Amino acid sequence: MNTQSLSMSRGTVHPSILLLMAVLFWGANYHLTKAALTGYPVFVVAAIRFGVGFLLIWSYFTGTGIKFLAYVRQKPGTYLSVSMLAILFNILFFLGISRSTAFNASIMGAFSPAIMILLSGWLLKLRIRTYQAAGLVIGMTGVLISLSGGSLAKIAHMHFSSGDLLLLGASISFSLYSVLSHKLLAPAEMVVGAALNMLVSALLFTFVAWYTHPDYSLSFNFWPLTAAISMGIFGTFLAYVFWLRGIASAGTYMASLLYNLIPLFTYLISVAAGQSIGLPQTLGGLLIVSGILLAQLLGNRPR
Repeated sequence: MNTQSLSMSRGTVHPSILLLMAVLFWGANYHLTKAALTGYPVFVVAAIRFGVGFLLIWSYFTGTGIKFLAYVRQKPGTYLSVSMLAILFNILFFLGISRSTAFNASIMGAFSPAIMILLSGWLLKLRIRTYQAAGLVIGMTGVLISLSGGSLAKIAHMHFSSGDLLLLGASISFSLYSVLSHKLLAPAEMVVGAALNMLVSALLFTFVAWYTHPDYSLSFNFWPLTAAISMGIFGTFLAYVFWLRGIASAGTYMASLLYNLIPLFTYLISVAAGQSIGLPQTLGGLLIVSGILLAQLLGNRPR
């Protein structure tokens, strides 16, 4: 098997850059999802997103001679279990977001870095140093300030629903997916696992879209369709591949730190689109970056 091709030349791009690109694309997904939903139902958007993602990664496998099914046959149980966690994340996220508010959804998502670190300590026996914990706490504080607009009362008076519990379950599932991919799969195999996730998700959401809208006829709406396809290209195919490649080289701790940048990237894209950004968001962004720099600078100092 062409394992070297599948690993996509890990040494050519720094893993932190790959992780940054992944969280940038996921930050953009919030805006793309909003645009796509103006023309299509939510499960139709999800089916398009993962369908496009799988077609692209399948095209990559075909062009490089990678035998997708041959890899899966080597360790089917491992691939299935890891991929099911990603699929469970997708299911819980879409069910949760339909029963919760955007603010609560963002708060639940902000727990992912901390969950990832706890799982890494348990499953990977990762030792968290004091400065690493401080960097994580500073970054998460920045996320909460950005999301709440600097109002502690807004967080204190949150009303939790069943949708919020589903979103918390989604955060746990995604964190488990990231940690177990790093533990159980080689870097080359992670890409195959991502492809299996995209394939099953595309089939699942296509069925759910048909079941919930049996008489729906897919029409051509240029901007919503462009947004949905862009989610498949950037927020699925490239984001998952970059994320898994970055974790394979940089580890789950650095991935958890950079994951905090998703709301910051979302706000920056909003600013680029002409929306105003307030002082709490600016302060929150500075804290997120400060947490990352703290961990990086102290982690690289001579011992």
